[in-house]
Amino acid sequence: MIGRGRAGRPRPERDIDLYSTPGGTRAVGNPVRRSILAALREREHTFEELVILAGRAKSTVSVHLQDLAAAGVIGSRPDPEDSRKKIFFVTGDLVASVSPE
Repeated sequence: MIGRGRAGRPRPERDIDLYSTPGGTRAVGNPVRRSILAALREREHTFEELVILAGRAKSTVSVHLQDLAAAGVIGSRPDPEDSRKKIFFVTGDLVASVSPE
């Protein structure tokens, strides 16, 4: 099919953000992940805040956060007010935003 990338790779018709991490450069093209990262670039957020900001189900946001953490783009720490909760932050540096145009 034309216009469809391989699994795990951003589609070329989307904007892509490139992050520098200790493990190398990571491309993020998924719109939900890009919105999560945009919010985290402004400040740290709790999981609940990110669910509201992303406008997606908790399970969806959770999977995206796990994948971003595994890629080394974000990190988390326990919330000092409630150790059952996590606070998320960006660990990678945004180095470029690429548009297909």
